[in-house]
Amino acid sequence: MRLTLVYSLRLVSVPLLAFFLTPTVTGAATFTITDFGAVAGDGIDDRAAIQATLDAACSAVSGGDTDVEVVVPAGVFDLEKGPEPGSTEPWVILPLDCGGFTLRGEPHPTGDAGGLSTLRLADSQGSFESILATPDFNEPLDNFILRDLTLDGNGANNPIIGGDDALADLLRDRRHALRTYLGSGVHVESARFTGWRTSNVLFFAGSAVANISVKDSRFDAVGQPPGVGLDWNHITIYALSDGALIDGNTFESLGPGTFGARAAVQIQGSDQTVRGNRVQDFTTGVNLAAATSIGLDGAEVESNQFLGVADGVRLRASVSTGVPNGTVLLENAAIRSNRIEIAVDAWRGTQDPDEQANRGVSLVETSTGGLANLEITGNSITFTDFGAAPRNYDRDSAGVRLVAEAVPDLPIQGLTISGNTIRNALAKGIHIAAALTAGALIEANRIVDAGVGPASLTIFERSAFEFEGSYGDVDVLDTCIVDADPAGPRLAQTLLLRPTSNSGNRILGTAIELAGGSLPFLVTVGLTGSPWTIQPPTSPCPGLFADGFEFGDTSAWTATVTQ
Repeated sequence: MRLTLVYSLRLVSVPLLAFFLTPTVTGAATFTITDFGAVAGDGIDDRAAIQATLDAACSAVSGGDTDVEVVVPAGVFDLEKGPEPGSTEPWVILPLDCGGFTLRGEPHPTGDAGGLSTLRLADSQGSFESILATPDFNEPLDNFILRDLTLDGNGANNPIIGGDDALADLLRDRRHALRTYLGSGVHVESARFTGWRTSNVLFFAGSAVANISVKDSRFDAVGQPPGVGLDWNHITIYALSDGALIDGNTFESLGPGTFGARAAVQIQGSDQTVRGNRVQDFTTGVNLAAATSIGLDGAEVESNQFLGVADGVRLRASVSTGVPNGTVLLENAAIRSNRIEIAVDAWRGTQDPDEQANRGVSLVETSTGGLANLEITGNSITFTDFGAAPRNYDRDSAGVRLVAEAVPDLPIQGLTISGNTIRNALAKGIHIAAALTAGALIEANRIVDAGVGPASLTIFERSAFEFEGSYGDVDVLDTCIVDADPAGPRLAQTLLLRPTSNSGNRILGTAIELAGGSLPFLVTVGLTGSPWTIQPPTSPCPGLFADGFEFGDTSAWTATVTQ
C-alpha cells in the first residue's frame, strides 16, 4: 500500500505531498527521504519516495536556497527502474532536474567510503541509462555533490549477458550510476560504488563539462567473473572535461581476468589529474585519450598504484578523417611516480586482441595523432606471473613502448623518460619508434632482467633499449642495465639501434652489470644515417649488487659508432 500511495503522488505538487505525508524539514533546506515515505530494509521499491525528495530539493534551489541537502539515513533503500520513458529519452531511474544541492548518506564513524547509507538496485532490472542523471542529455547538471553514500549495482543479480553489442544503445544500455554531458562543479566524495556490471560507473563527458572531481571513494566488485557471458569494454570513471581531479580512490574488480573491468579511469580534455589512487586487478590502470574533436592537454598521472593489471598507463591519439596523421592531439602529459605491477598470465585472452602484449606505459598501436611534451619519470614497472602460457605477441611487450604501428614515424615533440625502474620486461625495457622532432632525454633509468619472455623470442626482440624511426638528439644518460641471472643473461643486446637520418644521438655513462655470462652484442647497429656517439661509463651501477658482478665490457663503449 505504501508503494501505491507514494507513486500516485509523484505527479502532484510538493505542497500537496506535504499535506498527505507531512515531511519534516530538518533544516532550512534539508530534506530526508524517509520523511517522504522511504523505508530502509523492507525490500520495497523506494524510487518514488526518493524522487519526491529530490524534487523538493529542486524546488528549494529554484526558490533561492543555496545550502540544500537531500539526506539518505542509515540503511538499505531499494530502487526499481520504473516505467520506460519515451523512445528518445534516456531511461533515468532518479532524474535530477537541478543541481545546486548535496545528496549525502550517513557518514561511517570510521570514515569508510560510502558511509552507512545505501541505494541498492533491485534484482533483474536489466538495462537502463543511469541511476542519477539529468532527464535530458541537453540539460546541464551544475554544482551537484554526492557524499558518504553507497550505490549498489547488485551486479550478481543484474548480469551482462552479451559483450560490447549489449551496451551499444546509449539511451538504454549504459547502466551508469551518475552521468552528465553538460555542467560544471560535479563532485563525488567518500562514496562507494559496489557490484557494478556496466559500461561506466561515473560518466562525465562533453565539451561543456568542467570542474569534475572524484575523491576518497571506493569502487569494488566491478565486473563479473571470467567465463560468465562475454567480456565487454568498461571504464569505471570516464572524464572528458575541462578540469578533473581523480584523487585517493580505490578500484577493485572481482580478481585477475575479470570480465568488464577494462580500465579504472579514462581522461580526455584539459587539466586532468589522476593522483594517489589504488587500482587492483583491472586490465588497464588509466587511459589517456585524445581525438581531433577534443584533445588532451595537461594530464598528470601521479603516485598511483596499478596492481595486478595487464597494462599500467595507455595513451591513444586518433585523428579524424581528412586530418593529417601526426597532428598533435595529446600534449603536456606527465606520468610520474607510479607503481605498476603487471600480472601477465592472469589476463591472457581477456585483453583487446589487437593490443594484447603487456606494457607498463604504452602508446596504443593504432594511434594516428601526434604527441608533444611527454614525461615518464620515477615509475616502478614490474612484470610478474609470467611464463605459464607464453604467446607470440610477447615480443611486443615492454616496460615503456612508444610505437604506433598505424603511423610508423609518428611525431613526438619533446620526450623525457627518467628515473624509472623496469623489472622483468618480457621483451624490451624501452622501445621507441617515433620521429623525435625535439629530441629526447632518457636518463637515470634502471632496466633489470629484461628479455625474460618465451624462449622463441629472437635476439632482435630481447634488448634493454630499441630505437627506430627518424629520431635525433637523443641522450641516453647514466642508465643501469642489469641481468641478475647467474646462468647468463636473457638479453641479446643492450641497445638495438635501427636506421636514423638525424644527428646528435649519444649514449653516455650507461653501465651494464651481469651476474653471469656475457651478451652476444652490447650494441647492435643498423644505421643508414648519422652515427650515435657512445662513451664508456665512469663507474658501475651504484647500489644494485654486491661485489662480483661484471661491469661489462667497457671496450665496447669507447668508440663513436659509424655506419
